[in-house]
Amino acid sequence: MFILLLSLTLDNKKRAVFTALFERYKKIMFRDALAILKNKTDAEDAVQSACLSLISHMKDEVLSDIGSDNAKKYVRETVKNASIKILHKRVPSERLNENVSYGDFETDTVEKLHSKELYDAVIRTINEMDEKYRDALYRYFVLGQTVKEIAKQTHTKPDTVEKRIFRGKKIILEKVDPKDYGYE
Repeated sequence: MFILLLSLTLDNKKRAVFTALFERYKKIMFRDALAILKNKTDAEDAVQSACLSLISHMKDEVLSDIGSDNAKKYVRETVKNASIKILHKRVPSERLNENVSYGDFETDTVEKLHSKELYDAVIRTINEMDEKYRDALYRYFVLGQTVKEIAKQTHTKPDTVEKRIFRGKKIILEKVDPKDYGYE
């Protein structure tokens, strides 16, 4: 499989952790992706995309204990996000042909396009952020960790974590204005 070949780029320790992680969660990942995408091929693509993301995040502490609830949540959120990304790419193109009316888009389709554009802008902004803000936002909003849990895992003070989350949100709001995407 392509993913296992790609894992060869990791050092031995990280490769062993990734292989164990993949073996442990591959069925769950595929099931979650299939539930969202309703298509086997797209679900396989989502799992592959999620694995690429996991490989690039093998240094994250949350993946150090692959049997933990946090690791499971991390893996499931990663495959969910990969699935949603594929769904966003697929839905507008399918819906555009269905909802065209006299050269105008139906309101629902326009709202979805604006929503996707806003989502993409937020993701782009997060990806451009300093790692400390990106990590704090990811742990807090995606993994659902508390400020205390994040502080403990990252060996920082809770006040520092709160500031990073606040500043990360501030950066997003400075760079992405929802009004530019049709939201009041």
